[in-house]
Amino acid sequence: MAQPAGPSSWPAFRALSVLTMAVTYLLQVQEGISRRDAGILKLTTAAGQPPSALRLLERYADLDSPEEIRRVLYKGRDRCATVLQSHASHPSLIYFRSVGVGSGWPATLGAMLDLALMFELLIEDRESRAPAILLRSEGLRLIDDLNGLIGLEAKSDDTTDAAVPRVCARLTAAGYKVRSQVDAAEFAQQRRKHAGRVLAAAEHLGTTAAPLIP
Repeated sequence: MAQPAGPSSWPAFRALSVLTMAVTYLLQVQEGISRRDAGILKLTTAAGQPPSALRLLERYADLDSPEEIRRVLYKGRDRCATVLQSHASHPSLIYFRSVGVGSGWPATLGAMLDLALMFELLIEDRESRAPAILLRSEGLRLIDDLNGLIGLEAKSDDTTDAAVPRVCARLTAAGYKVRSQVDAAEFAQQRRKHAGRVLAAAEHLGTTAAPLIP
């Protein structure tokens, strides 16, 4: 009959347990980074580096594919939830750089928040407004939770009312229907709220933030 393991074999069991946990952790980290960076690479292909919501909208307009923007809004919300789950579980992921991308995850998130805000306050598109609002809520939750994990306070952002007409002019030139009455002060105020939080993460990680007007 097999004899029960004695005290002398305990160190080996402990070593095996530690090794198993280490391998499991590394696999989870790799999976979390891969999911995050896949979204970043796809976005920067269309939105440039650093990514810009305005450049993204212009790119899809050039491709005569406005319906793709709505898919970006839906997928952006899903990616925010996925990144929050993985990075909150393993905060070290916050510091892993995105391979092959000059800008990091804060700039990508900033571009998504800008995109959502444009559909919420500037662009006349009833079907896109709801997913835009939901994306912005999910994105704000993501940046607030991750900044909170590493103790970051929002920075001061310099978005002004004067920038809004320039954004609207480029949207109109690209073929988007801009609202007849745009509250520039409201847009600038709401943009400062999320841009300051994104800027705090970007500066902490030594990367760039997303420009409103590239």
